[in-house]
Amino acid sequence: MPTIVGTIFLCFAVFFFLFRQDRLFGLLIIASIFQGSAALKFGTRGLQSFFIIEMLIVLRSIGNLLLRPRQREPLPEGFWLLLFGGISIASAFIGPFLFAGMPIYDPLQGIDLGALIRPPLHFGGTNVTQVAYLSLHLATAYALMTIPYSEKKTSKAYLIAFYLLALCVFVQAFCRVTGIPFPDSVVRNSPDLMDLMSSPGLLRKPGPFMEPSFAGACLALYSIGFLTEYLEGKGKAFRVMVAIAASVAVTSTGSLFTLAIFAAILLSRYFPIRFPWYVNIKKGKRVLALASLCLVPIVLALPLLLNYQQVLLQLTVSKGESGSFINRTTSDIYALGILVHTYGIGVGLGSNRPSSLVTFLLSNVGIAGFLAFAIYYLRLFSGLSQTKRWLFWAGAALLFNMCVDVPDVTFPILWMAIFLAAQTRRMERKQLLGVKPMASDGRVLSPSA
Repeated sequence: MPTIVGTIFLCFAVFFFLFRQDRLFGLLIIASIFQGSAALKFGTRGLQSFFIIEMLIVLRSIGNLLLRPRQREPLPEGFWLLLFGGISIASAFIGPFLFAGMPIYDPLQGIDLGALIRPPLHFGGTNVTQVAYLSLHLATAYALMTIPYSEKKTSKAYLIAFYLLALCVFVQAFCRVTGIPFPDSVVRNSPDLMDLMSSPGLLRKPGPFMEPSFAGACLALYSIGFLTEYLEGKGKAFRVMVAIAASVAVTSTGSLFTLAIFAAILLSRYFPIRFPWYVNIKKGKRVLALASLCLVPIVLALPLLLNYQQVLLQLTVSKGESGSFINRTTSDIYALGILVHTYGIGVGLGSNRPSSLVTFLLSNVGIAGFLAFAIYYLRLFSGLSQTKRWLFWAGAALLFNMCVDVPDVTFPILWMAIFLAAQTRRMERKQLLGVKPMASDGRVLSPSA
């Protein structure tokens, strides 16, 4: 059964599929933030718009290749991506049979329940689902290499997705304060929602995502990217302020920790003073302006928001004393034990659910799959030029955040960032070779079009 959000995305997707294929990637970026909204519902399961648009991109790519077989361009670091995909897909059909009966954290029952009940390993629906999603991501990565790319339109879609996410978070906070019901049936209507807006006050707003940790990871990507642009003198302080404010409203422990770590790294990297005598006045003004715009209001407001301050401390500084933290740490330790007992092979993609991306990869796809993904991701983002360092730092922040509290290698935001880095590398290669990009109608575009 189609939903309101799904119908809107499907209409745009079909139109772009037929007439404006250079806008499909931008639409995919916008759809990536609607993880909690199902486009189609099948009983107790839902299919997000992101995956439907990926399918259309793959179909459009097949059509392009049939018309112009030589149109496909090489995918940056494609060998490592294929290696990771091959290992992961093979593991899903080997691990559950090779290590059948081993107690695991069932992906369908969650971590907290998994601390009490660990069913025996068997091949099931989660293995098939994860293989399907990962295969679709891999196909989309290659399909995008055959579709005209517009940097200007993609950048616009990237910002639209951010402002839609921030707006949704702020409206959720406003509704909680005023008591006005938030239209969850439209924005977060997936049958398999993992988190409800049950926290008091302004806290723990998931936006259009399944749960706050997913929204926090996405905002970490945006926040660090915007902060890098601002410190380089290319971005706007307003975007940094909105991203940080939204992150505070979401209050995901992992994302706040990521913001603190990467903000400190970036501020030290772009610090205006280089001892013993060099001072960059322009950089100094930007740093002071950012501190005034972001930090001072927060410090002044915290004493007035006692409830917020107490819960914020519970979710950050005191989180280590909570049962949730203990259960998640236990799941990660248990995942490492699975790695040892499977001799480094893993129990197969989609079999075990710990609380971080690192332990997810190690326990499911083994050491080989983990190394293949790590090498691919690091090589892809480190290959970006100096003019795109914001994307490198944004991708690094997202990966770090996911290694803290997002155990999902098929997470749409992760693949949105991967696709964006691959497309950026693609355009940089064209510019290096002096090849002019083409529009969907065959027109020659400027590099920024």
